[in-house]
Amino acid sequence: MKGSSPADYLHYITSPISLHQGLSDTEVNPDWSKELNEALLKEDKTIEFFEYPGQDHNFRNLGWDVISKRTVDFFDRYLK
Repeated sequence: MKGSSPADYLHYITSPISLHQGLSDTEVNPDWSKELNEALLKEDKTIEFFEYPGQDHNFRNLGWDVISKRTVDFFDRYLK
């Protein structure tokens, strides 16, 4: 049914997106983030997509430091 999924409205997005996915996440299926990334690219949206092997939903340990740096860099690029 067209219109019942948020994916049907990606064309309305006008801001860049930063998407981080732990590949050991049991809360959000990593395939969903991969599919979202691909769909946004098809719509010619600006997206930075990062995958983190061994990281779960909470990005503990090394993952958090890397994500924090990438997030600050993203804001520096797009929010000035």
